[in-house]
Amino acid sequence: MLSEDPLFLRAWTRQLLNEHQAVCYQYGLTLSRPLIELVDVASYWGKWLPSAKTICISKRLLLDHPWDAVVNVLKHEMAHQLLSEETGSARGHGPEFKKACERLGLAAGYRNAAGPLPSSGPNGDPGRAGGEKGRKIEKIRKLLALAGSANEHEALLAMRKARQMMERYNLSENLESDEEGSPCVNLLINLGRKRLQSYHRAICALLIDHFRVEIVITPLFEARELTSYKCLDIMGRSDNVRIAGYVYHFLMDRLPLMWRGQKAGGRAPKNSRNSYWLGVLNGFREGLAKEREEGRPTAGPASGAAERQGSLPAVTDDRAVRRYVGTRYPKLKRGRNRGARVDPDSYEQGCRAGRHLKLRKGLESNPSEERMLPEPPLVRGEGVGE
Repeated sequence: MLSEDPLFLRAWTRQLLNEHQAVCYQYGLTLSRPLIELVDVASYWGKWLPSAKTICISKRLLLDHPWDAVVNVLKHEMAHQLLSEETGSARGHGPEFKKACERLGLAAGYRNAAGPLPSSGPNGDPGRAGGEKGRKIEKIRKLLALAGSANEHEALLAMRKARQMMERYNLSENLESDEEGSPCVNLLINLGRKRLQSYHRAICALLIDHFRVEIVITPLFEARELTSYKCLDIMGRSDNVRIAGYVYHFLMDRLPLMWRGQKAGGRAPKNSRNSYWLGVLNGFREGLAKEREEGRPTAGPASGAAERQGSLPAVTDDRAVRRYVGTRYPKLKRGRNRGARVDPDSYEQGCRAGRHLKLRKGLESNPSEERMLPEPPLVRGEGVGE
């Protein structure tokens, strides 16, 4: 059993200590280095033992839940440790504990003492939400599904209408107060690779520019494999994150299919796949920009906020999203991308194909590798234990 294998136990302990150190660095804390004890329990996920300066973590959590959930449980215990070392008391989950959680950037759902297991799927799927918001998102789903119509005119109109609705909804949503809690969520997509490819970066840039999300590329530890893979952390308002996740998987599904068609037609020079894929993504981006420009609503006396504004503001204009990203990554550094070398002919062929690429699937199918954890709560215990 993995939970009894000394190799795995040592690796898990070392990784948790590394995460503890990384959290302290990110949030400017000077907590002492704790002992990490991995325990076989079903009554709690984690516990801080101040007398022993030990953080206990359930092995079941490590084996059954995403590493992002593990880190959030660890941060919950670190909040107890912070109180213990600064005030001499770590009991309870009152106002002082909540303040400690804020200093650690802990998601609201992880600040509770009790609750169901963290969910590995979307908690409160925005497309199934009730009320006016739910109706709007469901309408966007249906319009994106219509974008797969064989009738190109119908597909273009559907995509244009969906974009107008997204713009109008987000502009009005930005006017609302978010003091009661962040309206934002994140979606983790494990790429299953140790190195990021140029087409991954191209997709990320496309999603940021056209679907109102922010993306951070971060390592994600896999407890069962004892290794880390590159991961996309897509952040933003819940409907935008869900749609961006769908578009990512749509593109990753279409690129290999289009490349196979290119090779079958005898138009694929050797080692030119990446060039063709980058061309497809650039062509798709050009198509989105064209649809956006042609579908931009015009101002009028009965127009809403989006029409009066005339264009979609950059995601960085959304204060809630900026705060959410800053909370998750307080020391985020933005690097510069080096341009990828491409084969000009394959790239241009990809551009031509990408300009005709339309979103073909509805949003109902959720790939199993998607992980959205808006605010999954913890289970019993003071810290979650005691």
